[in-house]
Amino acid sequence: MNVPVFVVEEGRPVEEWLKPIAGEVNQFRTDGVGRLVSNPQSISDVTFNPFYVTHRRTYGIYWDLMTPSQWEATVAAGRLTEAERLRQLEAATLGFAQPGQMQPERDFNYQSSIEQRRVEEMEGRNGRAGAGWFSFDMPVEADRLLKLLVTYHGAAMDDAAFEILVDGTRIGRQPDAGNGFFDVEYAIPADLIQGKEKVTARFQAADGSRIATVFGIRMMRADAQQ
Repeated sequence: MNVPVFVVEEGRPVEEWLKPIAGEVNQFRTDGVGRLVSNPQSISDVTFNPFYVTHRRTYGIYWDLMTPSQWEATVAAGRLTEAERLRQLEAATLGFAQPGQMQPERDFNYQSSIEQRRVEEMEGRNGRAGAGWFSFDMPVEADRLLKLLVTYHGAAMDDAAFEILVDGTRIGRQPDAGNGFFDVEYAIPADLIQGKEKVTARFQAADGSRIATVFGIRMMRADAQQ
């Protein structure tokens, strides 16, 4: 769960935990009540802005409000669900390339036309972006249905236009922005992997644009149970 929920004692007045921001017009921020299941020990408060400033931005309207006991139950359930999801994900994975980390990039033959190969970082995760192209060699199994699972972040999608190619054939393009980190699946046509042990997954920016930051590239069995 990447969207914060508000954890408030039952009956506590909203004006005690949603307060105006000093010096700002029509802006409010929660005070110590925002929580994320993915990081339940940290505070993840939220700033509320007027609707008229949300042009071309991802925004939320509805928010979950929980008591402390409801929050504890949600965290416990989320931990069990996330552990099972990760187990299934790993079982279906043929190879995982982590952009922005030296050894994984070497392992998957990272190549790039981008002159300034700056490592991007967001919320503790590394990634690659830029104008031009970059690629990774990913393992395949010729007798299986496969897909590429790519991780992006909603805050790194603005003004990006690019496509994803496998051995020179386009299999997809930039997605719409999601909330926080989010995964996008790209199906790989069977004829692109026939008789091969690996393929080259290439991210190619459109002319005058850039590739949004890629935080993970996973080659997966599309017919595995998830």
